[in-house]
Amino acid sequence: MPRSGLGSKAPGRQHPGAALERRPAPLPAGLAFLTAYGVNPALLLLAAAEARRQAITPEAALLASGSVGDSFYYRCLAHRLGAAFIDGEVALGDGARYPHVIHAGLAPLDGNAGPRWLAAPRGPLLDRLLARARGGERLTRGRGGECLGARLAIATPSHLSRLARAAATASILRDASFALANLDPSLSAKTGPSQAQCAFVMAAIAASTFAFGLAPAFTLAVVSLSMTCFFLASIWLRLFAGAASTVCGQEPFQARVEDRLLPVYSVVAALHREARVAPQLAAALAAIDYPGIMAQLPQATPVLKVAPTGWVSSSDFRSLHRHSCESRG
Repeated sequence: MPRSGLGSKAPGRQHPGAALERRPAPLPAGLAFLTAYGVNPALLLLAAAEARRQAITPEAALLASGSVGDSFYYRCLAHRLGAAFIDGEVALGDGARYPHVIHAGLAPLDGNAGPRWLAAPRGPLLDRLLARARGGERLTRGRGGECLGARLAIATPSHLSRLARAAATASILRDASFALANLDPSLSAKTGPSQAQCAFVMAAIAASTFAFGLAPAFTLAVVSLSMTCFFLASIWLRLFAGAASTVCGQEPFQARVEDRLLPVYSVVAALHREARVAPQLAAALAAIDYPGIMAQLPQATPVLKVAPTGWVSSSDFRSLHRHSCESRG
């Protein structure tokens, strides 16, 4: 019996690599487990593509987009690993060293009961932990038959950073006050003037006093002429510096720094009764071209927090701006 419709024509032979080219790239381990917790896979694919483009970790690109909060991400990770999630106050152990625990994403906890380590895993550490839980299994048994999930607790990187800074408050204050003097005393005013500086000032005072005693008028003229020359030299320096700044010279070569090594900044813009400039401000913040994990994914929109009503999206700002324009018209 002849076939009709779409099934009557046999598909032509395709190149073996054609199906592979159309197949999307597999999700990284740091994103794939989120599909079991209701996160849209398309959103994860966009984050993975952005991570490859900027040479950063996939979870960093996802969290920087704002599509998934860090609390939700690490709660899901803790459930996946079978570990506890900590978002409250805990005491870090004596082995916690600031700022090394923040960079490592791992810190010891104080006390023998409960978890022994607090982790905010990123990058390789996150991949190793997820590899232990691959296939839906909980973390395997550690030494002595103890479950590794019972020895490890999960927290967000911001919470781990806050706990580490609170535990190292004394050392942070000490470094802020004395680190420069300990590194190079000549760069700090803590040690006071050096012996050579004191000797030069005393010699200058003695010479000036002696000269004024011998020839007051001549010494005054010499001092006035010296101050005039010094003032003219400072003016010429400013003029030449301003002229040199307008010359278009070739910029010196600077080696490119990888995006993942750049620092992360948070921009806080406070507004009060300035609804008319809110759309321009949101557009300007969204146009910031800073590489690294602060980059926004294409589907992310700037969000401004307006007190006391809560979070307001950029679409609300556009309608507010249109209403203000109609009122002014």
